Amino acid sequence: MPGTQTIAEEIHAASLLAQAAMNELDAETLAALLAIYQQAADDIEEQITAAAINGDVVALSQLPALREQITQKIDRVAKEKNQLLDKTLPEAAALGSSPFKDQQSVSRINHDAVRFVHEFRQADGLRLSDRLWRVDRGAKDRLLNDIELAIIHGHSAQQTALEMLARGESGAVDGIDAAKHKNIAKAARDLLTGEGGSAYYNAARVFRTELNRAHGTAYQSSAELTPGCIGTRFLLSPRHKHHDVCDSHASANLYGLGKGVYPHGKNPWPAHPNTLSYVVAVFK
Repeated sequence: MPGTQTIAEEIHAASLLAQAAMNELDAETLAALLAIYQQAADDIEEQITAAAINGDVVALSQLPALREQITQKIDRVAKEKNQLLDKTLPEAAALGSSPFKDQQSVSRINHDAVRFVHEFRQADGLRLSDRLWRVDRGAKDRLLNDIELAIIHGHSAQQTALEMLARGESGAVDGIDAAKHKNIAKAARDLLTGEGGSAYYNAARVFRTELNRAHGTAYQSSAELTPGCIGTRFLLSPRHKHHDVCDSHASANLYGLGKGVYPHGKNPWPAHPNTLSYVVAVFK
């Protein structure tokens, strides 16, 4: 029967492999998530182009139908996004418990980790389903409002230009290009997949946070049931670039167990959303 030292070394090596696999799962999942939003942007651009008059300007009369089409598309994105997360959360939990191959209750641990992720309320009182709904609602509201304003603004500018021509006047009219389908489609794509606060960025932040939570929860639950394991160490990811609260947690020795080591149930990981930090088991 292997001793505690041998078990600790095996689990440490397996933990590194599981973390590498988790990084791959994170990258693959976010790539699949981005593909969902990119396809939505393509479809919405096609709908906007089809609503344009003479292949150029989106008419005000097309706005109700366009709103309905966009609403259906974002609802579809929400469904596909939730299906993706439902598929990958159990995978993340399974990777978390995988270093502890002799654990008899691994199935229950993984199930409980996924359930914990769904039921966990953050400081603002929101659960995972609330956050996903907020991402979808925000994307839908921003798209519909911005497209509606662009079409109305462009229509108003065009009417002003026509009135000026009727009076024999000339001159530039601000906003006359606002309703052109290319401009509207670009703005819609930026809202869906652009840098910063796009719908994809907000969804990816939720995905990374909760996938890591499922992974770390299953890992820590397995570690707690492993003989000789006294706790877990808070470790910074190699991709951790900016000093934040994670650095404090990783360097603290609050329990006399060593730098960044916490007893079972006391590790402050994850310290914030979208974290790249992780935990590893520590033995006597």
